[in-house]
Amino acid sequence: MTRLSPPRPPLRGSLTDSFAYITIRDRIPIILTKAIDQVYRDAHSGEKSSVSSNISASIAKSVVEKLAVLKYEIQHDKVLTPFPETGASAGSDAKLWNEMLSDTVDIVDGGENTWFKRSWLFIECYMYRRVQQAFLDSDDHIIRHYDIFAHQKQNALKNSSVGIIELINLVGTRTVQGLALEAQRDLVRDFLQFSLWGNMADLSLHAHGVLPESTTNQHQLSTRSSKIIVDHTEMILDRLFTNSNADGRIDIVLDNAGFEFFTDLMLADILLQLRLAKSVVFHTKCYPWFVSDTTRRDIEWTMQYCESLLPKVPNLSSILQRWRDNFNTGAWIVKEHEFWTLPCSFWDMPTVAPDLYDNLKANSKLVLFKGDLNYRKLVYDCQWPVSTPFETAIGPLHGSLPLATLRTCKSDVAVGVEKDRHNEIEAQDAGWMVNGKWGLVQCSFGV
Repeated sequence: MTRLSPPRPPLRGSLTDSFAYITIRDRIPIILTKAIDQVYRDAHSGEKSSVSSNISASIAKSVVEKLAVLKYEIQHDKVLTPFPETGASAGSDAKLWNEMLSDTVDIVDGGENTWFKRSWLFIECYMYRRVQQAFLDSDDHIIRHYDIFAHQKQNALKNSSVGIIELINLVGTRTVQGLALEAQRDLVRDFLQFSLWGNMADLSLHAHGVLPESTTNQHQLSTRSSKIIVDHTEMILDRLFTNSNADGRIDIVLDNAGFEFFTDLMLADILLQLRLAKSVVFHTKCYPWFVSDTTRRDIEWTMQYCESLLPKVPNLSSILQRWRDNFNTGAWIVKEHEFWTLPCSFWDMPTVAPDLYDNLKANSKLVLFKGDLNYRKLVYDCQWPVSTPFETAIGPLHGSLPLATLRTCKSDVAVGVEKDRHNEIEAQDAGWMVNGKWGLVQCSFGV
């Protein structure tokens, strides 16, 4: 397997003035500490639920020990270790991971294959794959399918109930059928932006569990519009409405579960009601990832939680029935692919995951990438000048996939920002690249 080399030096933890350094030194150990605590509590609390299931103390002890070793290796910048490729503990992706571990395309200046020397993108992905390995190493079926982050994701959704109800009531007061074209565009524009600002709810960034206020009405959208650094919303709308047909497909590469995924469901619902597509494919992660990323089980739980709100929200009944019908008839499809949990840039999709790439290229009228990690992978997580054109930064995907991205900024990379706009934002907020308060709406549809 041949991976493309980064076009510019990659972000990495050895840059001590970077958010990558802070993440590896501080944020990741905190995430692991919370994970260790969660496993211990689930094994010893005596309360069994669909989240904690039946975890024995002895199995939990083994997992905790592996997570503690992982934390030690990070804090002491140890050499990265390979994954087992044979036996019951081998993951289906282990061989690919080990091939990428042994290549050097993202190691700068002959550096060592360690936590602070390897690229930040590779290291963060590797850390979550190591967390998954701690559970795969067990012979116990329950622990092998345990979601260490499920409590956090579910609590985040429950704590967003006010915002969920507000959005439901907003939709419940609108008649979608028969809207004039401009009103249809206004509706899709609003829900693209609800989906954008839903991305603020990222548990890996807010390790304390307190998420920013949800954006649930037009006043909030108007207030936050000045925080959209680059806004290609009208180009996306042109793509959707100019190419609208009943047979089209839209793909959403999901980011966070919880409130963000709820806004993605709302957006997908509007797109189908307006007949801007025949189907929507939700691309999820194969296993727990970056704390709050969406898995298939998160989708199932979100539907169940919404059902629990029915007594409080009469408007939800018809919406939920429509959503159930969408899943049951195949208008909404959930797909998993191991490519989304590999440590490589999306530049490598044509060679690393040709089946996925060919399917998207042949069938999708729009591939919507949600969130910060997907953005980083799109632009290879490099030290780009912020004025670099978006089309340049996405490399071989420009002109080959019709794509757009909705992302709030939580890492040291952004492109397509004009110099004057960059200077203006820097003067307002020196931490704009990493604090999740600023958004990017960007797209690439042609050669």
